[in-house]
Amino acid sequence: MQSFDTSTRFTGGATCRLAVVGLGILASIAQAGTFDLLVVSKNTDAVVRFDDSGQYRDLVLAPNLSFPRDMTMLPAQVARGVNDSIAVTDLATNTLHLIDLATGTRTAAFACPQLALPDGLTRAANGDLLVSSTSAQAVLRFDLVTGACVGTFANLASPGALAIGPDGHLYAVSNTIFPSQILKFDGQTGAPMGVFATLNENGSANSLRFFSDGNLYVPFTAVPFGGRTKVFDGITGNFIGDTFNSFGVALGDDDPDEEEDEEEEEEEDDLGASARGTLRNIFVTEPFANAVHRFDGASGLYMGVFNMGIPGFFLPQSIRFGPDGNLYVSQTAGPASIVGLDSQTGMFQRAITALTGANRPEYAAVGPDDAIYLANTFDNNIVRVDPITGASAVFASHSTLRGPRGIAWRDNQLYAASFERNRVLRFDMDGNFVDTFATPSEPEGIAFGPAGAGTGQTDLYVSSGLQVRRYNGDSGALVGVFTDGMGLFTPKGLTFGPDGDLYVANFFGPNIQVFDGATGDFLRQFGDGSVNRPAHLAFHPDSGNLLVTETVFPGQGTMDQVLEFTPAGALVGPFAAMPALQNPGAMLFVAGEPAGLLGDLNCDGVVSVGDINPFVLALTDPAAYAAAFPDCDALNGDCNEDGQISVGDINCFVALVTGTR
Repeated sequence: MQSFDTSTRFTGGATCRLAVVGLGILASIAQAGTFDLLVVSKNTDAVVRFDDSGQYRDLVLAPNLSFPRDMTMLPAQVARGVNDSIAVTDLATNTLHLIDLATGTRTAAFACPQLALPDGLTRAANGDLLVSSTSAQAVLRFDLVTGACVGTFANLASPGALAIGPDGHLYAVSNTIFPSQILKFDGQTGAPMGVFATLNENGSANSLRFFSDGNLYVPFTAVPFGGRTKVFDGITGNFIGDTFNSFGVALGDDDPDEEEDEEEEEEEDDLGASARGTLRNIFVTEPFANAVHRFDGASGLYMGVFNMGIPGFFLPQSIRFGPDGNLYVSQTAGPASIVGLDSQTGMFQRAITALTGANRPEYAAVGPDDAIYLANTFDNNIVRVDPITGASAVFASHSTLRGPRGIAWRDNQLYAASFERNRVLRFDMDGNFVDTFATPSEPEGIAFGPAGAGTGQTDLYVSSGLQVRRYNGDSGALVGVFTDGMGLFTPKGLTFGPDGDLYVANFFGPNIQVFDGATGDFLRQFGDGSVNRPAHLAFHPDSGNLLVTETVFPGQGTMDQVLEFTPAGALVGPFAAMPALQNPGAMLFVAGEPAGLLGDLNCDGVVSVGDINPFVLALTDPAAYAAAFPDCDALNGDCNEDGQISVGDINCFVALVTGTR
């Protein structure tokens, strides 16, 4: 566990980063106009950051990958979003991830009881995802639209790598002890079509790839002789020979150096392989050497190590070309991530980095150390996240912390609701378990509020079942039912407003109910007909308006979002929304950094021709820009304000520099 210096925290004034904790009481207000709104995104295991006007800024957390094994590229029109995506099997968590290629955010995570030790991955003829479930001895089919596990597509022993052949049929490795086989299945029905090829050697096949010469390439780890790539006739399955003497586990074609006419470019397949029959360079990953090797596709001659300038490249596995021209490699350690390389030079371009910890978080709190603390509902622990770097780690866990919900800090102790064990636990600043503080039934949201008018003491308030209960702030003893409202139905987040009253998100009401903060008497409710499944609340530190998370179910709206209401209950309208925000959880207001000057890429305080070269650098080489301008934010170049810097910003950047905007 990590300890933190708290001697300078909670000093008030503009130096205090904590402003409003959405689950608790008003703590301290920093200088107006410098706030960020952090919203937990449960479905994407992320924290989404908006500025105090509701404009999207960035993500605090990235996807949670543990052991990415195989991946495939998904075009935008089939990938649940506006951008191309990567589908990734995660061997360690029995999960299938969909990751937005442009933003690096996870847009969906699929799982089902039959998906155990997922390995190979490919797309069926109808667009569904086919996934090898090793423990289930089956290839499962997932609907990309709904995420549902449709059922078993094919049955085989120890399924591994998968590929759809040029004939539209499924080819699957059966990694039996000896000999391993490549089996063929009908691409429409999954009906078995027999053994396509036999791997008459002790070892395992790691990938299947049909290439532009029509042959099937199988990276194979032989025991005890090491790795090589086996080549089979793509029509007959006859063994042609071994090539590429390496521990390869995946292959990919690259784009040619020579120019091609437009018609020929349109004939290229999604791997970049020429339809004219010329096999281009081939890339092979070697996990235990942490390398990607390149071979001449025509002669098989070794051309050297391809990956260059990759910080911390460990155990590379699957390799695919993305629609942006980068070569994407899944690495399974240090940390697990998807790494993008320039397909011509091998230089490091970007990393879709996996941060450990976040797994269906919902409730959050800001600690005395200014870090974000997330209740990790599915992993039964509390995760600490650095709000600047996004670095995360498990902060606290305990045998009685099951299905954690609401969390709140008081007196340098973290209070956490254990929904499945009917208790509220306490942890110290080092994450050590202190005691069981209270024993409410199925606790959800928690907040500290006034123990009585004028007493200066605080009690613990807990949404539980159809009630809000109150517990003595010193002893944890039940004081009584504070309110059962006017039809409270699964109350979740609760917070005391600036007026001293208690505001409760009535999830299945669906509305917001307000109670007298001293007596618990019902005062009013609002949001009926204008909010779907409200779950979490926070008061805006400047306007004083109430922000409410809304989860939109199919047929009820277009996007999950944060709504804004006046304290009297009048709907102002949507406050914050972003595709990355899915199934929103707790909200926190923290003091944010002042926004940079749009177009000022060298951070000299003005927009001028001196910003042109830094803009080009930020656009083409983000890592080099960050090194050259460590105190500047590259998003100063996000001139069209879509949340990223891209070629779409060029025209408006020119307009800023020339003064025409």
